[in-house]
Amino acid sequence: MTMLTYAFERPSPSSEGRDVVKTGASNARRTMTKQFFLCALAALTAGVILAAIIALETAFYLRALIG
Repeated sequence: MTMLTYAFERPSPSSEGRDVVKTGASNARRTMTKQFFLCALAALTAGVILAAIIALETAFYLRALIG
């Protein structure tokens, strides 16, 4: 029975309904973009931390070799 009445339960395609759909799609895209940039920032931060650790270890080894 739900198959027969499904078309009647949907809201009519008014201008308000279309705005809600566009806003929802816009929010989804904004959320996805924000998540992407946060992941990219986390990856860059991890890379900087790794580079700093390697630099510190290199400095300690060079100090031990020179001194």
